[in-house]
Amino acid sequence: MSLGSVPLPFYNDLAIASFAAITKGIVPCQAGGNDGPLPNMVDGSPWIITVGSCTTDRRIRAIIKLGDGREFYGESAYHPGNFTPTQLRLVYPYGILKRNNSKRCQGNSLNSLDVKGKIVLCLHIV
Repeated sequence: MSLGSVPLPFYNDLAIASFAAITKGIVPCQAGGNDGPLPNMVDGSPWIITVGSCTTDRRIRAIIKLGDGREFYGESAYHPGNFTPTQLRLVYPYGILKRNNSKRCQGNSLNSLDVKGKIVLCLHIV
């Protein structure tokens, strides 16, 4: 998830939804962002994998291939030697439920969906 740069109060933050996800075996990941509590720091909940970035003088291309054959290019600095590609389903809750809270994966919006072992697309609208 990419949370933007405007911190929200804890009670209105994705940290609550992410904690509920972790109790169901879903591992939430977020971008570290650029506005940590202090310079050179990122902010996040301890149950969310937080990923920071840095400036590098090269681009390391990574390709994601969807089940329908479409390919998307991104970057990754890590690719294990014993990597076996695994196809995971992509779930966009709003595309299924058509409810505004399902766009953001808020509240109980994921309860009626089977998201275990899948990539879930949640939007963060500021």
